[in-house]
Amino acid sequence: MELRPLSTRELVTASELLLRTNHGQSLSALADDLAVSMRNWPSLQIGAFDENGALAGLIAGRIDARDPTIGYSDDIVVMDRFRAHGMGSTLLSRQIEAFGELGCHRVRGLSPSSLYGALPFFERHGFKVIRRFSAQGVWGIADGQEVCVTEKPLVSDESFR
Repeated sequence: MELRPLSTRELVTASELLLRTNHGQSLSALADDLAVSMRNWPSLQIGAFDENGALAGLIAGRIDARDPTIGYSDDIVVMDRFRAHGMGSTLLSRQIEAFGELGCHRVRGLSPSSLYGALPFFERHGFKVIRRFSAQGVWGIADGQEVCVTEKPLVSDESFR
């Protein structure tokens, strides 16, 4: 498995994978959003490629516009045949390193109830649920779904929850 930042040539394939985790978004909206993230934070948009060079999984993220010490791990998607082999863990670890290199002090994620199977995965990687709310107008999450906000500290901070 090769890990590397996504390139524009993988934009459509990556966006097709993102359809799996983004409720109500079109392929073109996902591609546009990913293209912006690739321009702004290329080291956070990471692909995992199989032995033939095909995209097998990805992780996407961004930095909070109001607080650049907070990073958001927005999506992690691994093709079914590669699941449960450590690819997701490897992608998340690489992205967490990249957040640290960009000056983030903590990383957050949003998990809608439709993806609550992801919560144990994030908890195994040091994330804790810090808030729950009902989605209303949240990108890629159906209105009314309960959402868990998870957070992982990247630096030691006495005031961290």
